[in-house]
Amino acid sequence: MMQKIKGYIFTMDSSVSAMLFAVIAFFALSSIYFSEAPKADELIILQKEHDMLKIWLLERPSKEIMVNKAKEIFGDSFSLTIDGKRVFDCSKSCRNAISSKLIALDKNLEETEIILTVCH
Repeated sequence: MMQKIKGYIFTMDSSVSAMLFAVIAFFALSSIYFSEAPKADELIILQKEHDMLKIWLLERPSKEIMVNKAKEIFGDSFSLTIDGKRVFDCSKSCRNAISSKLIALDKNLEETEIILTVCH
């Protein structure tokens, strides 16, 4: 008669699987821990860009109005590209930039691409 054994029996392949899972979990968690979180000023710039693009999507202003509104908010430290043509270019060279892109469709399903990049 066979005796019932209480507990777990680990085979070699289950031990290797458990160790592999632990190593993968370690690398995944360490990459999250050591990654750089965005700073508050970067998040504020990104939120301003996003809000501006949403307003432009709803109002469909002219290129001149877009440039003037962006100058009010970002000064001269931005560049604006519409359908691959640079409408306004940042006058200074920037080390860090935050960019947002909007692809809008009109009633005829024609695409308009707007890229707003802010140097900070």
